[in-house]
Amino acid sequence: MNNLPGTKKIFILVIYILLLIVLTSTSSIASDKQLHSTINFKLKDLNHRELSLKDFRGKIVILLLGELYQQNTLKAIQDLNKIVSEKRLFRKSVEILIIMSEQNKSDKYINIMKDLNLSYPVLLDNNRNAYAQFEVKAIPTTIILNKKGKIAARISSYTIAFYDQVEAQLSYLLGKINISELQNVMDSKNETSEIDEKLERTLSLANNLYRRGFYDSAMDYYNKILAMSPDLTDAHLGRGTILLKRNKIDEAKSEFQTVLKLTPDNPAALKGMAQINLFKDNLSTAEELLNKVISANYIDDDLYYILGQVYEKQEKLQESLNA
Repeated sequence: MNNLPGTKKIFILVIYILLLIVLTSTSSIASDKQLHSTINFKLKDLNHRELSLKDFRGKIVILLLGELYQQNTLKAIQDLNKIVSEKRLFRKSVEILIIMSEQNKSDKYINIMKDLNLSYPVLLDNNRNAYAQFEVKAIPTTIILNKKGKIAARISSYTIAFYDQVEAQLSYLLGKINISELQNVMDSKNETSEIDEKLERTLSLANNLYRRGFYDSAMDYYNKILAMSPDLTDAHLGRGTILLKRNKIDEAKSEFQTVLKLTPDNPAALKGMAQINLFKDNLSTAEELLNKVISANYIDDDLYYILGQVYEKQEKLQESLNA
């Protein structure tokens, strides 16, 4: 090319640039088509009944891909259930499918999922086919499909903006708000996304330190979180749990009470209050609180162990064995 005249060099360079533009545009179109292509899969529910995504065509479908042992998945499930159940239009037009990837789980775990008594299917993606199809990189991931079965929105992970994001997307798909109103909702949430992301990272670090038994370090991070966001219930729960482990009962009680003021009937806070009442031998109150948490289908294996302790102190031996 160095031997070509200057005009030819320029001509060839222009052709090269045009080809790059065309190829780039084609790639972008292909990617866009892939994002909005019609999705389908077949998975079995907890009763071994095979369901196809085509079975729900004509409805807006929310797919929640997550793990029931993870608290953010449970929070997302609670939010979705509340969003859909509160508005009649959503109840009639929206279907929720929970997709789990667990393999070789015990019967007890399957029974816990059944005990959730969800009004929508729980599907088992044992080979992670759906996870691969949707390129799931964060748990939980929420996919919203329009009535034609095409992807309308993807929400990775769970943040404090989750409820508003989902509600806005559903309202837009059902024609209740326009694209500008949807964008306003999304933009208003994005304004705090940097803070939210920092809080999430710090909270994740605090929770990991807590699970590994580094309680002092975890407490330091929970304190930092509450300095940034005083009403973040997860940080109060973390503090309360650590204080309870250290037998600082009154301080732990204060943390759990704060959570219950912010989110009444919070199952983790009720469990903490039950443990405090067990410690103080207020056994009937402890039993009442634990049964309230269990009836709310909150998944926590410790619940039955604590309830067993309550029954043992009440000398209800048969109930203690059953728990």
